[in-house]
Amino acid sequence: MIFLGYPAPLVIPETARWFGVYVHGEKYGYEACWSQPGEWHGQQVTESILVTDYLNGGYHRVDTLRSEADGRPIWMTTDSNAYGTVTHREAAFGPKTIEVAVTKEGQRTAESCPFPEGRKAGIFPEFRLPFDPTKTDSPQKLCYLGFHQGLCSSVDLIPQGKATVHIDVGKDVILNKLIERQEDIDFDAFFDDQGNLIREDSDWGQTIFAEDRKEALSKAAPVAFTEDTARVARVFNLTRTDRLSDLKLEFKASHLDEFPTDDHQSTTKTPEGWIVDVHPAQIGNAIGATIAAAAASQPEWLKPTEHVTSDNPRLIALARKIVGGETRTLPAFRLINKFVLGALRYDYSAVRGRIPDAAEILDSHCGVCLDYAILTAALARAAGIPTRLVAGMVTWDGDFYGHEWVAVFDGDRWIGLESTAPFMQVNAGYVETAVEGEQEPIRILDQITRASVTVVSQTRR
Repeated sequence: MIFLGYPAPLVIPETARWFGVYVHGEKYGYEACWSQPGEWHGQQVTESILVTDYLNGGYHRVDTLRSEADGRPIWMTTDSNAYGTVTHREAAFGPKTIEVAVTKEGQRTAESCPFPEGRKAGIFPEFRLPFDPTKTDSPQKLCYLGFHQGLCSSVDLIPQGKATVHIDVGKDVILNKLIERQEDIDFDAFFDDQGNLIREDSDWGQTIFAEDRKEALSKAAPVAFTEDTARVARVFNLTRTDRLSDLKLEFKASHLDEFPTDDHQSTTKTPEGWIVDVHPAQIGNAIGATIAAAAASQPEWLKPTEHVTSDNPRLIALARKIVGGETRTLPAFRLINKFVLGALRYDYSAVRGRIPDAAEILDSHCGVCLDYAILTAALARAAGIPTRLVAGMVTWDGDFYGHEWVAVFDGDRWIGLESTAPFMQVNAGYVETAVEGEQEPIRILDQITRASVTVVSQTRR
């Protein structure tokens, strides 16, 4: 098979391992991975190559890692085409740092990523290649190089012993289980005794199965919506979005007449547009005030609306069941968030010509970010937690895309929380353009598409 999405055609060999990529049971694409001998500046190396392709045609990516005979990484490149945005990334591995350069839409940036203390380099493609079973004997601490959302992330590999795993209709097998913990997100990976990955499950509903070539290339789920239709703005000097604690942007557009200011961000009107300083408070392990105290402070945000139907008797009973005896705002919200992620599957084809209410979304079992936010807000309010909808734009690759999430009042402040992923506070890569009841999100996003957006400053934790 010849892969044509990159500067030079890439031939996927017969020896490649194939994987099907599914989201909530729907086929979205495939991965192919293999290793081969190569040469790098006169040195014999091992090349590990991973191809990712979403079969709806929107996303293609190739990772190539060159390693020494002992497995030490030397050089890694990634070429991707994400809904029309072409990006080339390259990384040189030193003893204590990774030097990274990114070329996007013809513009090049560079920076250095230090290894966290006590960790060794770990590279994504190796998890698709045969994994040494002896590595599952004890926990490992890795510094993971990922080019999608950020550079270096701390990853713990935690062996779990043998586990019975469902891999097909009527077929269960006993495999070796390994938890891959990245920050607050867990991946459950299952390997056979030869170290081959058989299945990987994520917290947000993505599952990867080892498949043969024909199965992996089988038709993906139809997608009527692409990221390109949601792209709001391109920002060329923002290449990393991991752990953003402060992001200051300048919007040049005389027609932009308002931006929300709250606990998440502050805004300043200028003669040419706006300066928006996004600085979400860091909640850490906070559990917030009691639900009763938070509700007493913000009773307005317990009231139902046309779509956030928190007065629906079925939703009230469901919210009480979900929360149980939990009395603190953030732990209770975490339970609601977990329920919503299990009740809905993300489906672009679920985009409707109108906005449904929370009960309708629950009954449909699918939706996009707005649907997740509406159902989450309705259940949270029904449980007595002050919650409001937020519309805005989010970046994970330097471009900004339209998005919706929720903000929860924890008894002291409003905290932005992602409603389509496991309990996750939004970082400074989330820019509010409208808060429920205060601005008109569609009109403002339309205005931003005609604005010039540049990064004034950015800070990471």
